[in-house]
Amino acid sequence: MLYYMEISMNSLIHLRLSKLIITLFFIFTTGFLQAQTIAGPPNPVYSSSVPASISVQPNGADDVLMTTLRYNASAPLCFSQIQIILNSNNQALIDTQISDVNVYYDTNANDLFDSSVDALLDFGATNTFTDGVYTLSIPLNPAIISGTGWNRLFVAFDFANIIDSGSTVGCDIDSVTYGASGGPGTGGTNSPFSFTAVNSTGAIDDYRISDSYTDRAPATATQADSDVPIMNIDLDFTNASEISASADIDSITITRIGTSSVDADVTSVSLYNDNGTTAGEVDGGDTLLDTKTVAGGTATFDPVANITFAGDGAGSGLSLLVCMTLDANADANTTIGFSLVSPGNADPDLNGDLVFLDEFDDTLNQSSPAYVQKGIVTNTTSFSSSLIDILEYVEPDLTPPTLDSSIPASGATGVDNVSDIQVTFSETVTNVDGASVF
Repeated sequence: MLYYMEISMNSLIHLRLSKLIITLFFIFTTGFLQAQTIAGPPNPVYSSSVPASISVQPNGADDVLMTTLRYNASAPLCFSQIQIILNSNNQALIDTQISDVNVYYDTNANDLFDSSVDALLDFGATNTFTDGVYTLSIPLNPAIISGTGWNRLFVAFDFANIIDSGSTVGCDIDSVTYGASGGPGTGGTNSPFSFTAVNSTGAIDDYRISDSYTDRAPATATQADSDVPIMNIDLDFTNASEISASADIDSITITRIGTSSVDADVTSVSLYNDNGTTAGEVDGGDTLLDTKTVAGGTATFDPVANITFAGDGAGSGLSLLVCMTLDANADANTTIGFSLVSPGNADPDLNGDLVFLDEFDDTLNQSSPAYVQKGIVTNTTSFSSSLIDILEYVEPDLTPPTLDSSIPASGATGVDNVSDIQVTFSETVTNVDGASVF
């Protein structure tokens, strides 16, 4: 009986030891497998998306894409911290002039930055740099989960309207800390992966545009005349180093001048790219860009497709031609012309009559985005065309004159060959040398 009991106790001890070994093996195996899902960095690819030149309007510029981080995750990840380093030649000012730092997750996985669609990872109020460093801390609960495979994070800046146009700015993603989808405490560990800084920056500046004008207005124009030339507007980049740059003209405003006092005297005004064979007049080679009516004494050209303007290095740049069509009932014996009251503005942050586009072109792939650069015209000297006398339109007389009488009479005989001949027509005619009247 005692022997039986000894065997039973040994069996029980062996049984408990076996259960313990199995349990430890299970725990070890489970933990090992879970840790393996994030054992290494998720193959990050860090690429700069900094625009070559960043232009800031008086109301600032929001969501300017600066950097894109692409990473290939073998399992869903939970981000807990993202650290971004500012690159600038004026860091102390840029700290305050970048009004917000925004990190987005590419929600629809299309590799296109769209702030209205992509998820903003913003867990604070306003996010700004301090001594050139910004750290985004992401709560682990709820977790920010990214899918497996290739994913993207976009870093975008909001710029204040006080930005220093002499600065350059860019950024590097210094490190990203991540764990498993459940976060630390569920088998994952916070593990950082870092990147080599690419030190890419964009200049905060605006292209300076030189403007010149040529008066094309004729001395007179008749009611209902069309495409009456008014002026040429010639634009080119001021700095020779910017001849490969481009800018988009958003709008041009012209103002009616002269003794003509009603907008209706002009049926329409038209803007052409004067790229035809004859400068200063409309011909078959010119391209019509926009047509507008005059309202309140002004007309603003704003083509649906903005006018792309590129430097050519030859000083000729872009030549635009402004024309008008007079109404058939325009006030005759008055004068009319057009002017640019203030082509530019002495303050580069403000606009004159020439306005350039300043934004991202959202139709482009933002993995290699194109920034549509603002042009600046600082010339404030107005330009006015000559005044054109409006003439009354007279219907052409297409009825030929008739012969009322003649001396001698038609068919007369015995007429002295030295006698004067007199003829009277039904209306005034112009004497044409050598022409026959009979």
